[in-house]
Amino acid sequence: MNAYTVDKPTRVCAITGRRLEVGERIHSALIEENARLCRRDYALNAWIGAPEGTIAHWVCRLQDAEAKKIVLDDEMLLECFERLADTAEPQRQNFLFVLALLLMRRKKLVLDESGETANAEVMHLLNRRTKRRFRVVDPQMSEEEMQAVQDELFRLFEGG
Repeated sequence: MNAYTVDKPTRVCAITGRRLEVGERIHSALIEENARLCRRDYALNAWIGAPEGTIAHWVCRLQDAEAKKIVLDDEMLLECFERLADTAEPQRQNFLFVLALLLMRRKKLVLDESGETANAEVMHLLNRRTKRRFRVVDPQMSEEEMQAVQDELFRLFEGG
């Protein structure tokens, strides 16, 4: 089973090439390019809108690379989840499943029902705020695969 490969943030504006400073407010985007999830960071004054292939984007403050605590914004995670929700692609299903578990833990999604199809276990989830329903297939990842996807998720969103 393949996992998305995600580059670490470069801490350089994707448009101007200027080095972004710790504490600076920046715009970040999660973009799919050639079966990879890439994070691109932009100086606020260089942002001209979401690039093609954008799955999610957000404004944040660039954190110190040495800082260990990673804070994930619930609304940004929900936006990313909702954009991936209708996917049938295995790599995206892995990412979607890990996002679903994280959002359930944060009580943004609740398990409405679960069951099995001929091929897989399925969770039916409800967005508590919007009441929108989602169907998420359990991709049956091993512990190692699950950890790899989770590590990629945290690495993707590190720094804000």
